[in-house]
Amino acid sequence: MRLLGLLLHILAALRLFLKEHLHVYDGKKEYKICLRESFFDEGFDYETAIKLIKPLLENPKNKLILFGKKNFKTELFKFGIDSKAQAEDVLIQKYLADFSGKEENLLEVIEEYSLPTDHPAFSLWVIYEKLTQRLKDEDMTNLYRDLELPLSDVLYEMERNGFKIDVTALEETTVKYEKIIAELLAKIHVLAGEQVNPNSPKQLGVILFEKLGLSTGKKT
Repeated sequence: MRLLGLLLHILAALRLFLKEHLHVYDGKKEYKICLRESFFDEGFDYETAIKLIKPLLENPKNKLILFGKKNFKTELFKFGIDSKAQAEDVLIQKYLADFSGKEENLLEVIEEYSLPTDHPAFSLWVIYEKLTQRLKDEDMTNLYRDLELPLSDVLYEMERNGFKIDVTALEETTVKYEKIIAELLAKIHVLAGEQVNPNSPKQLGVILFEKLGLSTGKKT
């Protein structure tokens, strides 16, 4: 297949995908693998459904369009599958090119783009095309491809392997930087002339670009 739009509604696990089915789009047609809740239901059990798509995942010539690459790999690990296919991550693209200021799941993103939720794999492919062009227009393709996308693999390996920490040093650092953050927040409120949450892109945008009149720029 020239393209595999493997659609996964990943909130915490692959099984949460639409709570019913797995969807695959190959660039021309969308396929649905029905999941069953009990032995008497039609469709496949979850593990069997994953094994059905295993050949697609292990072929390095295939290209997967995912929504949450890191969580996707974490879920496959439970079944002993190490995906070798090329992978794009619409979740990361959305964060870079069209961040809404809140954590979004796949169905919310599909609805945001006014696309059909009953054909989620196709819809994800359309969003991927739109965001790919937007990243190109805003000169952020390299940021996505050379930094953010590879970083998801690094984070996956860190989560799988873990790493040692100095608990005492971590606690001391926490206290130190909580104090610094509190001092900086107080300065921000003074400079803004009002109470503002710097973690809110919407509030920060109003203060910086409307109240203070700063010019906009591009992410780098």
